[in-house]
Amino acid sequence: AVLRGVSESHPDNVAAWSALAMTFSKMGKDHLRDAEDCLDRARELDPTNYEALTTLATLKAGTDKAAARQHALEAIAQRPNGYYPYSILGSRDQASRLEASPKDAIVWLEKGLTLRPSDPFLLSEMGKAYRELRDFPKAVYYFDLVLKARDGEQATYGELANRGDAFRLNGQYVEAEMDLRQALAIRKDYLFAMTSLRDLCKQLGRHEEGFLIASSICDQKDLPENRKHYHELGRLFQQDQDKSRN
Repeated sequence: AVLRGVSESHPDNVAAWSALAMTFSKMGKDHLRDAEDCLDRARELDPTNYEALTTLATLKAGTDKAAARQHALEAIAQRPNGYYPYSILGSRDQASRLEASPKDAIVWLEKGLTLRPSDPFLLSEMGKAYRELRDFPKAVYYFDLVLKARDGEQATYGELANRGDAFRLNGQYVEAEMDLRQALAIRKDYLFAMTSLRDLCKQLGRHEEGFLIASSICDQKDLPENRKHYHELGRLFQQDQDKSRN
């Protein structure tokens, strides 16, 4: 309300329109049109406004990737030392990624990290890119840097789960379980951590525990892939029981 008041009382204030657009963009899908209207007004006043360009790139990443890329590149041209456009171009989020290839994403992320070496988002996306490339030691390295960048602050459940999953894929099972359980202690229904812990239990032959986790996953999200793991672990658990009786 305050920002709207500022933009209405100062209709030529580009910063106010850009800030209002950012606020709308964080309010969910129902307000995306409001955000775009504010950005249209900001760009009418200043077509090269950096904040408007980066916000537009973020908004368009999920719906118009070509436009998002163009806005991000324009923002870089306006402010070469700004790290944020590189994070947009290098994002590995399934819905909003602008680069299909993780190798191409890494190029952008590395450029961002030269400007902001300890940025948790850039480091995390680097870890995801290397996980996609199945370079698990490097994935562990970057996810570990994310937690170190916290500098004493508590890690988020997502950060812990990412490092734990990378540990699992890299064969570091003790470290993986510690991180995954810590993530679930913060948010017990976090499906990514639950899925990785389920797979860890299967890898370690702890089929009963994996079966129970698989059941909880299906209770939350009953998808064919989750059901497949549920039945497979159920079968393995039954085999374990049969062997123990013989």
